[in-house]
Amino acid sequence: MRRLPFWLATLNLGLALLAPATVVAATKAAAPATKGSPVASPKASPPETDAGAKDPADFPRASGLVRKSYSQDPGRLYDTEIATYHAQAAMDTVAAYYLEQLQTAGWKKVSDSVSGSDMNRLRMIEWHTPAKEAEVRFYAAKGGGSDLRVRIFTFKTTRPTAADIAPATATPAQAAASNAAAKSKALGAAPLGPPPTGFKIQSDNAYEHNLSWSDAGSATCDIYRVDSSGGTQVANHITAKKFSDRAFLEPNTLYRLVVHYADGREGNLEYTYVNPPQPLVVTDLQAVLSGPGKHKLTWKQTSYYEVYWQPKTNPPNIYQVYGPTLPAEGLGVSTNSIELTDVPVGNQSVRVALLYGYGDPPQWVPAPKVATVNFDVLPDRGRYRIVFLGLQCWHESKDDPLQLDGKRDEVYAGAYTVRVARYSSNVTPASGSFARTKVMGDTNGFPYRLQAGTASDKGGIQTNDFVPDATITTPKPGVVTASDRFPLLVWEGELRDSSDLLVIAPVLFSWNKDDDGPWSNWTGWWSSPNGSAQLRDSARQGVKPDKLGVTLSGEWQRDKWAGGYIDPLAGSFDFLDPDRKRRYGPGFDLKADRPIGLEDQHGSGVLNVPDLVWAPRGLVLTRTNLEAKLGGKVAVVYSWAFIDESSGNTNAALEGEYYLHIQIERLPSPQ
Repeated sequence: MRRLPFWLATLNLGLALLAPATVVAATKAAAPATKGSPVASPKASPPETDAGAKDPADFPRASGLVRKSYSQDPGRLYDTEIATYHAQAAMDTVAAYYLEQLQTAGWKKVSDSVSGSDMNRLRMIEWHTPAKEAEVRFYAAKGGGSDLRVRIFTFKTTRPTAADIAPATATPAQAAASNAAAKSKALGAAPLGPPPTGFKIQSDNAYEHNLSWSDAGSATCDIYRVDSSGGTQVANHITAKKFSDRAFLEPNTLYRLVVHYADGREGNLEYTYVNPPQPLVVTDLQAVLSGPGKHKLTWKQTSYYEVYWQPKTNPPNIYQVYGPTLPAEGLGVSTNSIELTDVPVGNQSVRVALLYGYGDPPQWVPAPKVATVNFDVLPDRGRYRIVFLGLQCWHESKDDPLQLDGKRDEVYAGAYTVRVARYSSNVTPASGSFARTKVMGDTNGFPYRLQAGTASDKGGIQTNDFVPDATITTPKPGVVTASDRFPLLVWEGELRDSSDLLVIAPVLFSWNKDDDGPWSNWTGWWSSPNGSAQLRDSARQGVKPDKLGVTLSGEWQRDKWAGGYIDPLAGSFDFLDPDRKRRYGPGFDLKADRPIGLEDQHGSGVLNVPDLVWAPRGLVLTRTNLEAKLGGKVAVVYSWAFIDESSGNTNAALEGEYYLHIQIERLPSPQ
């Protein structure tokens, strides 16, 4: 039987005069028409005008078809006719009609294959008679119905003769040219030979696929790969019996192996690679703000041997990263992280693909499957103002029974403000600043105080009082501030995501006598090392994107003998003591001013003497956590507690409980 290699048409699936659906290689047998049940001719379409001169000779045409084109190409060895049609009926209905009609007319079916799915379906059937071969392609039409393409080869001779190839009267040059042209034309009319045998595929990874087959003497081979993107010739007239195809394959990729025998015969084999290995996708891809104008990308490490099978001591790049500020073709990296700088404001997307290698030294190709992470780069700066609006007394502190210092409580507020390096653990904080109000309370005999509270007509702060008034719980954007009273301006300035942390440590002192020693003790504590090593490390470790409060000192441990402080011979430490853990901080006594919110670090105390310590706490502020607290508002009020520790030791039961109302305000950016 003379059989044209119809696989040649797959080299350009778009060559059809129709617009066929895309081929997806998944070869399977088509269902034949049921014997004994003639298939009805497809339903006729609305009247349309046929295009083209005629239909292919001696080939049936189903009723209801509209011819879209016709062409004819006479040749020395065979004539070619091509016609295209459109049918209102579905492609399987039209194909079933042709299967029955051609069988009845004496045609023999050679092959029947279906590829693709839905609107990408293609069915191709090949027939032959002693003098003709036919190929009909049926396509599912996008607008409904189906399209088909009929190609008929009518042979003039069973085999090319010497006269066909090179006439005796031709010159040697003419004979050579004619012979080459005839040989090229005769390729499609080669007699059918045995198909190749022993075909195997072994994949080293998702990109390297090794094809092999049994030896066929001096034959040469062509290899074609067909997938959803169309057909591709990957090898042309090779003599080796193996081939490495480097590509990322879809499931059900079709390979065609065509053997050209020395005697002019051709054999071919089709193999559907159902489950080729698929490229891996990196996992756990994350993007985190990592420094001034920087975002760090990290992902789970992939084994080098999963993407390149040859062992290497020093693996080259095995990832390709695509994203803002990177080259358009991506950037190859060998580690599972990369830091991007100067990323533009807005929603950004970064993709990471694995690189698959081949050759030695290896060349690398990025996989088509990528991991993607999206993240927002917000405007990295904003202006803010921190204002202490005032105090709310939930419970007045324990006071001098004679109230010689004034009626009930007398207090003053203050704060330490400093910037701390955000991204370096070795940078000493910049010099800080202090804010402080005047003493507030009873002014009777103390004219320099600010009158506050309701304990007398001259003031004095008692339980349930507000200082200066109850409106301090409500935001006051643009409020006029002062430097020695509420509303107290504590800080105003710009914060950037790439800038230092802002630390504010509020304090509230109970006044007992004219002596600035306790205040100096508190302010002096922030100098080195407390104001550098401890504050720097605790602020950097404690900063959160949505919380403000942080403990600003390190921790130490104080062990107590199980038998009590007086008898160390009792033998062992009391590890169940709930007060073993202490914070570093300045100490105070009850005979002078002292901060409200002290801890008794002796617990019951040796000889019942308390050890009163102010454990440093404060606000660690960033543009991010301030915006989270603002929640889109211009200003909000944030409350900060000062609560004395209560214990069984009456000397340490100081009872004070106050709340400082702090306004956080966003200011307009400078023009």
